[in-house]
Amino acid sequence: MILPAAQLTPSGRPVLQQGEVEVNLLDKVDLEFQQVGGLAGQLAESYKNGYAILTNRRLIWVDAEPVSRVDGMPVATAVPAAAGGSSGVRAASLPLAAVIACNKKVQYTLKGSKVRLMLEVYTDRQRQPVPASGFHTNIDLLGIRCRGPAPDTFKTQLEEQVRQAVAADTTSSSATQISR
Repeated sequence: MILPAAQLTPSGRPVLQQGEVEVNLLDKVDLEFQQVGGLAGQLAESYKNGYAILTNRRLIWVDAEPVSRVDGMPVATAVPAAAGGSSGVRAASLPLAAVIACNKKVQYTLKGSKVRLMLEVYTDRQRQPVPASGFHTNIDLLGIRCRGPAPDTFKTQLEEQVRQAVAADTTSSSATQISR
């Protein structure tokens, strides 16, 4: 799945769209793609060691690894949103209106348990996420491996935000079709 890039502020926080609100944050998160995926030009089987930010419109994954240091302190080398260009920190987003389902899978091992949230996502022929109301040809899986605390609250809030985003997308696409 090819994810759209998320713009970051100079401090490494995601730039939110108008009306977008941060809902929850989950630390120590890996993204695992069904096939290779991620940002165009930075495709991989997985993105490791980041954090997930849930908003009312998107799930945003930001690489937790700083790229450079200033006076010995780690600094995210993101390009400000207004400047355009490529960022030194990987940040990808997933529109919640493209998510069909979210399932929790737990795998128990001798070293402890591995918790994954498995998202089913509508995609088009280019393997890019599309809203449920848009033209989709595939369903791709995106795994969110949680290496930190149990993601139960995050999952509950994710499901609620997905319901609201799909309802808002359906309403707006219906209004667009009626006005034509």
